[in-house]
Amino acid sequence: MIRWTPPEAVSRLQEIEILHEALQSLPERCREVFTLRRIYGLSQREIAQRLGLSEKTVENHSVTALKKCTEFFRRREASSLRSASEKKVTPQS
Repeated sequence: MIRWTPPEAVSRLQEIEILHEALQSLPERCREVFTLRRIYGLSQREIAQRLGLSEKTVENHSVTALKKCTEFFRRREASSLRSASEKKVTPQS
């Protein structure tokens, strides 16, 4: 069992919340395929059989989901950096 300090636990919870936001931002089928592949570890073939899709369609949904999640994290990072720089107080002459 992993034991985290309170700050580490808060950080982990924030990371999980951000991941949840990223997954929720995906189109439904992409989210479903991504979750089955990355969280449950199913193969493309297993996902295709389970969802009644071709393996190529599963691959396409996986690629789309990964690209959209990457874009989500980049936008979020850029937004955080902007917020941090706006909070900096610059000395006045």
